[in-house]
Order: sequence, then structure tokens, then C-alpha cells
Amino acid sequence: MNGSQTVIVIVVLVLGSALARTGMPVILVAEVLTTCGLIGAHLARRPASATETP
Repeated sequence: MNGSQTVIVIVVLVLGSALARTGMPVILVAEVLTTCGLIGAHLARRPASATETP
């Protein structure tokens, strides 16, 4: 697991814990966490922008 994946896992776990404490239904928490994990994984795989400074 690289750094980006570790950050995604930590953020998803913290978000899941926060949502569970609010009393949200388990299925809704699972859907939110799945969506966040997929978005995070997609962003982590995106190539870095090639900005050049003159």
C-alpha cells in the first residue's frame, strides 16, 4: 500500500466512524464509504498535472 492508498483508507475509516456515531443506518454508511473510497482511488490514480514555471 502506498501513501495515497493509506490516506484514502484513513479518511474512509474516520468518515465511517463519524457517520456511525450520528446514528445513520448501516446501509447508508456503507454506500457513502464505498463512494468515497472509489472517488479517492480514482483521484489517487490520476496523473499529476504538469505545470511548468517559466
